[in-house]
Amino acid sequence: MIHYSYMASTKTANKAKDTVKEHAGHQKIRDDIRHRQIQIGAIVLLALLLGYAVYDYISNRDQDTVRTTQVAPRKTFDTSDWVMYTNDAYGFTMKIPPEWEGYAVTRATAVVGEGEDEWSYNYYHFEYPKKLVEDEDAPEVGSAFFEIGLFSPANWENVKQDWILLGTAEDVILAGKSSAKDLATGLADRYEEIEGVFQTFEL
Repeated sequence: MIHYSYMASTKTANKAKDTVKEHAGHQKIRDDIRHRQIQIGAIVLLALLLGYAVYDYISNRDQDTVRTTQVAPRKTFDTSDWVMYTNDAYGFTMKIPPEWEGYAVTRATAVVGEGEDEWSYNYYHFEYPKKLVEDEDAPEVGSAFFEIGLFSPANWENVKQDWILLGTAEDVILAGKSSAKDLATGLADRYEEIEGVFQTFEL
């Protein structure tokens, strides 16, 4: 009986040890899982912070680019006393400053390219009536003028970087272009008024 009690006690003790070991093993697994979860959480948080930092940098960079490339507001003109010009052929109107009284309007055709690449467009040429001679010995005539070009949609793609889009009538695109500033030597005010003429354009 004594021997049996000893054996039973030993078995119970071993079973208790096994239970403790099993519990310790489960606890270690739980600790490992928790540790991995913490690691994953830290990685995700770091990735989010890094992503936000990159986004913030790109956003600020783009905003700086917009600020540095922002176009200055258009100059406004008092056109209350400007004289209306009407083009009956295409039905567009625009106002011309009174200082341009006596201006000449010429319709012409421009040819662009050569050979198979050649194409043409019509345009109206508006020129300030007075030209200034800078030097009597070597006369260089200063002139202020602008043009209204008439383009097909296909041809417009070839010139749109050089012209200001004003309107579209059926299949014709109307655009404006002013004289180069250096051609308007001594006529700075007349040159600046061309922008105001384009602003009054209506179709």
